[in-house]
Amino acid sequence: MYGIFFVTLVAALTMPWWVAVPLMVFVLGYEYGPPVTVFAAVMMDALYGSHIVALYDFTFLYTAIFLFVAIIAIFLRERVVE
Repeated sequence: MYGIFFVTLVAALTMPWWVAVPLMVFVLGYEYGPPVTVFAAVMMDALYGSHIVALYDFTFLYTAIFLFVAIIAIFLRERVVE
């Protein structure tokens, strides 16, 4: 788990978004992936987030997207495993 957390966090902080986002989607498939990706998305938004005027100055876009995708991944994992 620590290796996945470290790689995802380093990618979110140092890589461009088009490298970090697919890596974070890939990490969602692991058991401890959803909390790691949401944490990395919060870090990406805190460092690189900007106000989006079309969304009424909403700043945390990556966090909202990955929180939604993480909830879906957890729900699907529970349904498939059962």
